[in-house]
Amino acid sequence: MHVCGVIVLRFFGRMIDGLLDRVFCIAGAIGLSQIPGIIQQYVDVLSGALAEARRNVETFREQAALVGRTLPEFIDKHLRNPDPDFQASGRAMQMAVERFEGYGAAFESLRDASIWQRPFLFFAHLDVGLWSQMDYRPTLPLNMEGLIYAAVGIPLGLLAYYGILRLPVYLFRKKDKDREQDGPPPARSPAKAA
Repeated sequence: MHVCGVIVLRFFGRMIDGLLDRVFCIAGAIGLSQIPGIIQQYVDVLSGALAEARRNVETFREQAALVGRTLPEFIDKHLRNPDPDFQASGRAMQMAVERFEGYGAAFESLRDASIWQRPFLFFAHLDVGLWSQMDYRPTLPLNMEGLIYAAVGIPLGLLAYYGILRLPVYLFRKKDKDREQDGPPPARSPAKAA
């Protein structure tokens, strides 16, 4: 009866093991296939933010031109003015120009990147404020980029399964077998009385 129970448990264990590795494969494929959609939606939000930042900087340039100055001269004059109100407006203009330049660099690099560079550039240029403005909804990517990421996700899902679930079980069993092969620890002989 005991042998029959062990056989049944092993059968169900193998079945669950086979099911779990497929679940991890599918999760890896679906998870990684979302990356192009996430990046594209972020680029769309970034594009809108860049357009708004460009409009603000152009407004500052027009104001500077009205008084016969370049934008850097106009900002510098505000920053050097002893009036705190002018200094604050100078800092606001300077931050707007820096934001515009940062958004422009991020947009250009993400737009021109290959599919292998995009995830790394995405994290390098990620703006948390813009990220929080995204309203991402999962997609079913049927383009080549989505399929490539899904194909990469399958072995990563398997790696996660074998690294997270199977490796600890294997190490535990190996340690247990090593203990069985070594046998019980040798018995100590009682200390002789002096």
